Amino acid sequence: MSFICPNCSLPLTQEPNSKNLRCENNHSFDCARQGYYNLLLANQKASKEPGDTSEMLQARNRFLETGKYSFLVRAIGDVISKYLARAELENTAFTLFDCGCGEGYYTRELQKRYCSLPSEYYCIDIAKNGVKMAASQTKLAKQNIEIHTDANTALLSANFAVASSANLPVAGNIFDVFLSIFAPFNETEVARILKPGGIFIRVAPGPNHLFELKQQLYTTPQKHTAPDVPVGFKMLNEQCITNQVKFDNEAQFSDLLYMTPFAYKGMREAKQTLYLPNNNQITAEFFVQVLACE
Repeated sequence: MSFICPNCSLPLTQEPNSKNLRCENNHSFDCARQGYYNLLLANQKASKEPGDTSEMLQARNRFLETGKYSFLVRAIGDVISKYLARAELENTAFTLFDCGCGEGYYTRELQKRYCSLPSEYYCIDIAKNGVKMAASQTKLAKQNIEIHTDANTALLSANFAVASSANLPVAGNIFDVFLSIFAPFNETEVARILKPGGIFIRVAPGPNHLFELKQQLYTTPQKHTAPDVPVGFKMLNEQCITNQVKFDNEAQFSDLLYMTPFAYKGMREAKQTLYLPNNNQITAEFFVQVLACE
């Protein structure tokens, strides 16, 4: 266990005969029934329930589980595979930190891809409901892997915590991969917890991402540009991947809308008349950046 105490930064260890955590200064944290820890201090919260709302999380979970963004999972997996090959870690354990994991879809899919490796995943989000969903559904996903494959899922370990990206409750220099998908991060914290030679994978909206919706919502829709390289990092690779997402029904379109900021921004009157293009397709486009500490 690599969690550290959010109060004093000392290592957290499991109490005897319990999954609860405690540090040497006697700060303790219970393990929730779903299998996560709440390591977000009251003074780190800007509101009573920070992060994405339950409505957004549920909509995102329904939409992502349809596999419409599986092409993004494959792109991230390919980046990780290339890193493992370069670092000669193809058949050994690797560690991944998912910052802003939300309901945990990408972590679950990456676990399925690498279920034969003794990999370890740490996942945090500031939204308690998101972490609760992620922990619960990852348990179910692992059970399904055990039922339908010969993979030794006992080697897999997903550790979930409610926490702030500005103060990551994990020890330093222990992660091979830091993953941030549409999520905030603190570059100083990223550098602190990455191993020497580890990589930072950042996913951000591409120029034409959901542009068909933006054209309906805004008088002058703007295209996204690639995010700048964070201070203290260098760019190893950047690609822009695109796919046309085809909707099977109106419910999927509604879920896409409510999992994005479009549900809360833009012209209010336009939201009431949002419609799918005639071909039932919308552009999904992402920047996938691979960075490393300088």
